[in-house]
Amino acid sequence: MSDKEPEKQIPWYNRKALLIAWLLVFAPIGLFGLWKTAIFEKNMRIGIAIGVVILFFAGGFSLGNAIYPLILFPLAIYLLWKSNEVMRNIVVRFVIAWVVVLILFLVNAQLGGKNFDDSYIGGSCAAVTTEAGCTYFRDDNCNVVAKQCN
Repeated sequence: MSDKEPEKQIPWYNRKALLIAWLLVFAPIGLFGLWKTAIFEKNMRIGIAIGVVILFFAGGFSLGNAIYPLILFPLAIYLLWKSNEVMRNIVVRFVIAWVVVLILFLVNAQLGGKNFDDSYIGGSCAAVTTEAGCTYFRDDNCNVVAKQCN
């Protein structure tokens, strides 16, 4: 379909490629569309929803996980590109969003998994470490709060 043709009056959630792309790129919108769609039967929708939720909680959609910007997002763009029912301007929007996500992923990798304020993304840095006969106790932001040497 070219950019000049008017888009069909089919809701976005009834376009298989677009629905799958949303499931891969932004799970909350994808799950909403999954429950409204007439494409999949109820049992299939339940199975897909469970899979997406598991992937979401396993960290598959987090910026720190390379699967998201390097595999899931490009797969979604490929599905949209190959689809005849999705206009090219939608594909371009997904590509622009992917470039932004990819830049954020690369910046995150350069920061070593830290936020700009030096706190760690997605977790605590609290730990007890021992180096050169001293034990260091760190808080959630990786600050040494106590030191004990023998």
